[in-house]
Amino acid sequence: MSYLTWMWIGCIVYSTVWGVGLFRAYDDFNLTFLDECVSLFIGFSAIIIGYLAWNTYNAIKNTLKSDFAQVKQKL
Repeated sequence: MSYLTWMWIGCIVYSTVWGVGLFRAYDDFNLTFLDECVSLFIGFSAIIIGYLAWNTYNAIKNTLKSDFAQVKQKL
């Protein structure tokens, strides 16, 4: 699947988690559960984004091959 597909899946899952947490928070009159759900989701998303960034870095490195060292020195 493409990154765009994963982004949409992430948006849908985040919206679902937030919605369920909000309705539960309304029942309990307490936003702690919603805060915990969103915090866990953001932590999990950070791991996925790191993984995708690492794969992107490696793809660029493999595409450039010998030119990668020259580009890296210019940065």
